Amino acid sequence: MLNLEQLKQMQKLSNITLDTNKQEDFLEKMKWIIQMIDELWSLDLSDLDDFLEISNPLRTIEETEDFPYKTDILNNVEHQLVNNSIKIKGAI
Repeated sequence: MLNLEQLKQMQKLSNITLDTNKQEDFLEKMKWIIQMIDELWSLDLSDLDDFLEISNPLRTIEETEDFPYKTDILNNVEHQLVNNSIKIKGAI
């Protein structure tokens, strides 16, 4: 658990000063938070693997459609080609 000396070191590193009453309150809250984290680590989540079955949590594009007016848009917008990508000047 977090002790007073460690808290003082944290205060020094983060450039935050807590008075004595706040230090005790902070230590009690941190003790509770650490206990909750320990309880979370002890949970058995092995049954959830089959339930979730997420192969790729990131959205992927299955098909790309060619936009028919892309040359018209680029002719009307200030842009440049950078590393094989189009960089468009901000509108704001």
